[in-house]
Amino acid sequence: MIQKIATFVNTQLNRSYHNPFFMGKVNQAFFSMARSILVKLGDPSCKMKIRGRSIYLPISHPLAFNVSQHPHYDGVIERVSEFIRSREGRLIYIDVGANIGDTILFSNPQENDRVLGIDADDIYLDYLKKNVGHLRGVTLIQTICSSKDGQINGSLHRNQGTARIVENIQNHIRAQSLDTILTNNSDFKSVNFLKVDTDGYDFEVLKGAKKTILRNKPAVLFECEPNENPDYVKEMQNILKFFHENGYRSALLYDNFGYLYGRLELDDVFKFKNALFYQLTRVYYYYDILLMPEEQLQAFYSSEINFFVNQIKSDSDRLAAQQAVRLED
Repeated sequence: MIQKIATFVNTQLNRSYHNPFFMGKVNQAFFSMARSILVKLGDPSCKMKIRGRSIYLPISHPLAFNVSQHPHYDGVIERVSEFIRSREGRLIYIDVGANIGDTILFSNPQENDRVLGIDADDIYLDYLKKNVGHLRGVTLIQTICSSKDGQINGSLHRNQGTARIVENIQNHIRAQSLDTILTNNSDFKSVNFLKVDTDGYDFEVLKGAKKTILRNKPAVLFECEPNENPDYVKEMQNILKFFHENGYRSALLYDNFGYLYGRLELDDVFKFKNALFYQLTRVYYYYDILLMPEEQLQAFYSSEINFFVNQIKSDSDRLAAQQAVRLED
C-alpha cells in the first residue's frame, strides 16, 4: 500500500514539474509536502516509468524529476552504448557507481552484452538488484572502487539519490581497484565502455583502472565534480595527461543537464582552463567527460552534432549551430 501511495505522490509531483499548469501551484505544493512527509517516514519505494522503463527507486531519489525537466539527462549512455554495439557487435559495460541501476537500463542491455554494476551502498544495491539483477548478462558487485586495494579513511553518506565518500579518520572502509576486481571477473576484462559516477571520487577510481584502460582503450565516461577537493584542477590535469599519453587525443564534455558542451583536445590547456573556471564559479555544476580513441571519438562526435542540431526547432538557430561547430575547426 505504501509503495502505491508513494508512486502516486511522486507521479503527480513529477507531472506538475513537467507541466506547471497541469494542476496549479496549490496542488503542486500539496504533493511536494506529501513527498517530504513520506521521506521522513522512511523514504518508501515507488515505481516510476522513466524513458519507457519501469524503475523502482526511493521517493527521495531525483531521477524522475531530472529526466522530466532535462530530457537529455544521462541520455548519452544510450547513444554511446548503441554506437559501440554498431562497431563491435556487443557491449561489455562496467558501471562504477551504478546506484539504482538506471544507467544500466539506459544502456539497453542486449542478449549478448555483458554488464558489471558496482556500488557500495546497501540501500542502492537493493534497488540495483531489483531493477537489473534479473537481466541476463548482468553481474552486480558491492564494493568501493579506489586507486588501490586496502582500507580508506572515510564513510559513505547518502543524500538526494546518491552516496559519496566523506573523509573520516575514525572510520575505515575496504576498497579495491577496478584492476583487481577484474582479475576475479574475467568476463569483463575486454571492457569497451567504462562509466564512472562516484560524486567527486572518480579520479581515484580511474587511477585504479589504468591497467584496464591501457589494455582495452575503452570508451570512458566519468563525472568531473570538484566536491570541495583543493587539488581538483591538478588531479583533473593529471587524468587528462594520462589519457593523452596513452592514445586518447580529445574528449567530449557534457553539462549536468546532458547537453553537449563541445569537443576539446586533451592537450589544449587554455580551453580546459576556461571550462573548469566556468564550472567552479557556477553553483551545483559538473561535467560528464567522454573519452574514446580518436577515430571512434570523431565518428561519435559527428553523430552527436547531428543529434543535438536536429533537436533545434528553429531553422535559423539550427543553421547557426552548424556554423558554430565549424568554427571549432
